[in-house]
Amino acid sequence: MALSGPSSGPPSLVGAALLGSSDAAFWDEVHALHDNDALLPPDNIRASLTRIAASVATISTLYAFLVLLIRTAVARRRRKNSYEKRNEDNENISNSSRCSRRGSTGDSPAPPLPHISEYKMAYQVTNLVINLVLGLLGLYHFLYTVTPSDRTSPSQRVEGWDDLSIFGELQIGYQLWSIPVGIWLVNEHSAMLAHHVCVMIVASMSAFFTNGFRYFTPFFYGLIESSSVPLAVMNAFRGNPQLAQRYPKVSQMSRNVFIISFFTVRFVLWMPQIIDYLRIAAMLFFTCRTTTCQVGCAMSWISAVGLTFLQLLWATKIVRGLVRLASGGGSVGGDKRGKKEKAV
Repeated sequence: MALSGPSSGPPSLVGAALLGSSDAAFWDEVHALHDNDALLPPDNIRASLTRIAASVATISTLYAFLVLLIRTAVARRRRKNSYEKRNEDNENISNSSRCSRRGSTGDSPAPPLPHISEYKMAYQVTNLVINLVLGLLGLYHFLYTVTPSDRTSPSQRVEGWDDLSIFGELQIGYQLWSIPVGIWLVNEHSAMLAHHVCVMIVASMSAFFTNGFRYFTPFFYGLIESSSVPLAVMNAFRGNPQLAQRYPKVSQMSRNVFIISFFTVRFVLWMPQIIDYLRIAAMLFFTCRTTTCQVGCAMSWISAVGLTFLQLLWATKIVRGLVRLASGGGSVGGDKRGKKEKAV
């Protein structure tokens, strides 16, 4: 079903809203992108599916290994505590027989080992590793591969950069692993499950479509995850108060680093990048020639808006935590249960 012929400039009022001007040449350049095939060549798609499957398998193997490692370490520690407690009980019985008239039972037994969910702890460690890899990879390509936006035409920000499809593939694999683990093993917050679905939608466009906006992927699928590394450390301390009491300076440092990194990459850097992406993606939508094209562009655009809403929601929660902390109540991130123990 054809929707439009060759572009003769932006639709009424839309051009002013998206560009601040009615630049027909700008729109014609975006309109010409619809001459491309919708999907990447079959060989590219098969390679992408292979890499997605490999990433799911690799992350799942890492997670399973960490679960077994943590379970073994906890069981060994519990056996050690049990052995020490039996020795202590025997000593207390011996002491009580000598001091029964005074009612003395010796020293109190050691506190029991707190419950540790190996599934959640392994989830946090896995997220830390994956986010660190994505963050470093994204930082490198953001600085040294993609060209500055003021020297990159709109069409170059939409098509090409096929080598960067690896970011979309890694994110799809990451979310395919995160969703079932989040639902069945770690009881992840519904906001994060929605986040995973939105990331899969926008990442699929980068992995499979010719007009895949891969220019933006080093930032949105890579560098952005760097703020989730201190978040994983912070969540580990939040889940283990005894550890936080033992290393209070490290715990506080993880919070400070997370706050700084979050606002740097997920607000200061995020906003100009997402505005540029949404503007060009909207232009691509308005110049679509088929309903299928419009549906695909709309799904990606709406998912990107949803992800931006989540960033602003989490930023608001952090600010509220800072206000409570400054007023002497609560702590930073205290109500951030919905924040990912990994993020876009």
